[in-house]
Amino acid sequence: MNIFFDLDGTLTDSGVGVTRCLQHYVETGMFENELYPGVPEGLESLARDGHRIWVVTSKYTVYADRIVDHFGLPVRWGYGSADELREAEPDHLATSMREVCRIITREGKS
Repeated sequence: MNIFFDLDGTLTDSGVGVTRCLQHYVETGMFENELYPGVPEGLESLARDGHRIWVVTSKYTVYADRIVDHFGLPVRWGYGSADELREAEPDHLATSMREVCRIITREGKS
């Protein structure tokens, strides 16, 4: 089973970091958030049970990757950057889901 989670506001409380200016955000603001209690254990449990964990976010991929790495979350990615998604299709969740389906299909054939 594939399970999708939004990054900001679902897995992390990022309010302080997100409200700061972009330069600060790029340097350190993106890390000025914390995982909600129980998130690491819950994600690890789901991963141990064989579920593939995905994060869906409108953040630019470069920032989302760094945040996920910073917290050591056991997740996968499957879509383009937020700016590409906004330009290509305002409904980035649908775009993300289509890309994830392509990845899952590709993996099933290997």
